[in-house]
Parts: sequence; structure tokens; C-alpha cells
Amino acid sequence: MSVYPVREDTLLVKRNLEEQDLEDKDFLEIGVGNGENTVLAAEKRAKATGVDINPEAIKHTQERIKENDLEAELFLSNLFEQVEGKFDFIIFNPPYLKGEEGIGDEEMWRGGETGLEAAERFLKKVPAYLTDGGKAWIILSSQTEYEKLVEKFNLEQVESEKIWFETLFLMKFE
Repeated sequence: MSVYPVREDTLLVKRNLEEQDLEDKDFLEIGVGNGENTVLAAEKRAKATGVDINPEAIKHTQERIKENDLEAELFLSNLFEQVEGKFDFIIFNPPYLKGEEGIGDEEMWRGGETGLEAAERFLKKVPAYLTDGGKAWIILSSQTEYEKLVEKFNLEQVESEKIWFETLFLMKFE
């Protein structure tokens, strides 16, 4: 399994994260992928934690944290399975496309039969990990019936970006 590259979805989160005051905030990224946003949180002096199901993603992010002389806690976890505590800010750029199993590297892009399964599992669990007043961000795609999650979990749009075959939505849960 390889590490998820920096793409439009990563940069959509990063662009908005750059505007946030994260100093001394408890920050969690579910699915660190390339580590871009966990590194940014650590640079912004958050108490950064990052998890991923991919050991290569954890190793890659640990190397980036060390190279930049930063601090972050990084460990393997499938969503919240190994996570303890509460956080002021949680982000998740889930695998959000629908597709068949067995194509390869699907943990990075395949969100299940509808493309929403990973996102829905996250949204069901995230309230238990947010501090009072905490917030969570998640990426959703126009390639799915994302509106169902927006309605079910009362999500608000932070920003959207149209790319060549879809529109990406950065959504907020509070």
C-alpha cells in the first residue's frame, strides 16, 4: 500500500486549516495519508495527533514531523478504534469514491459501495471525541449522494471546489 498523495482534497482542507487558530488546541487527523495537514497543525502549535490504517502513511508522516523538528503523536488506527480522549478539532479526508473491491490501493479512495460508508462511520462516532465547542471537518464528493449525510448529520459547508470530474465539499460538524 502506498501513501495517499497531496491532491485537491488535501489542499482544500489545508487552505482552510491555515486560517484556524490551532495553538494549544487538541487536534486529531483521522487518515493522515501524506501527513500534510497533521504537519500543518503541528506547525501551528496544536497538540497534534494523527492516525491511519496504513503503516506507510504513519511512517511517512513521522518522518515529515521529525524533519521539521515538530511534535505529533502518530499511530495506527481504523478510524477511532485506538483513539482515546477528546479533541477541539478533528479532520477526516475519507476515502469517498464508490467502486469495486480488488482494484488496488482502495483503502485510500474507496468509501464503500455508495462511497459514503467510511464518512458515515466517522460522523456517527465523532461526537464522542469532540470537546464542548469542538468541531470536525470532513470531505465529501459530488460523485456520491452526499446530501444524505449533510441532512442526517446537519453538516454545514465550509468551502467547495470543482475539479475535473467532481465537486469536493469541505463540511463542518459541530
